[in-house]
Amino acid sequence: QLGKAFTPTRKVMEITPRPILIIHGAKDDLVPISHSEALFTSAADPKEFRVHPEADHGFTWHRSWLQETVLSWLGKVFM
Repeated sequence: QLGKAFTPTRKVMEITPRPILIIHGAKDDLVPISHSEALFTSAADPKEFRVHPEADHGFTWHRSWLQETVLSWLGKVFM
């Protein structure tokens, strides 16, 4: 029942048009990039989608890129 009551693509439509940043690692072996693409497509503007070509699910070796990306986005959206 939860799957029918709670779907991420429907929820992202409910929270937008609040700004949303979707980040994905291209080498994520847990969550397919198509899931993030579906979220991005479902979201209203303002929205941004960033993919790191080498990052895994946890951005293990790319935490500085992740931090810079999030902080930059926050600066654009809230400053």
